[in-house]
Amino acid sequence: LQRVPIRCYHSKLAGDHINICNMTGYVFEPEYWKFSTAEELAQNSPSWQDGIDREQEAQRRWQFCEFIRDAGQSLKVPQLTISTAVVYCHRFFSRQSLRAHDVKIIASACLFVAGKVEETPKPLREIVHVTYTLRHKANKDAKDKLKNKDVFEKEKEKILQAERKVIYTLDFDFRVEH
Repeated sequence: LQRVPIRCYHSKLAGDHINICNMTGYVFEPEYWKFSTAEELAQNSPSWQDGIDREQEAQRRWQFCEFIRDAGQSLKVPQLTISTAVVYCHRFFSRQSLRAHDVKIIASACLFVAGKVEETPKPLREIVHVTYTLRHKANKDAKDKLKNKDVFEKEKEKILQAERKVIYTLDFDFRVEH
């Protein structure tokens, strides 16, 4: 297990410089996860194989880190839960392409799962309200739209489907060392 600073760090991957977000302070555990080094990720990333360049992938990873942080703080969950959700999201996208999924829906599901695992669960209703509002913060009517039962149910179903994708992609392995 390699220790890194608890913020985004600058890494040199395959000759290109990119920023990689890792709020937990640890790189993925090699015995559990497909990629254990930045070089292996550079060679095998599903997103890169799907046509997303390194800088775009790094930018999207940074975006989901910020999204999870902001949602977690709004939900008033402990930093441990936020960090766990970030690890789950990184693990998910080490096996799945960023192009194939709505990153913020997956991040919402990771936060929902992390709350359960770290014994700081938040009701799905709260997760839906906070994450929908953050995803649509440019739209002043977002909170009003969510009052519509059909809109709320659709958003809830998106997160529940993403939760299933996350837990299957993680092979039900929720262990994280902080």
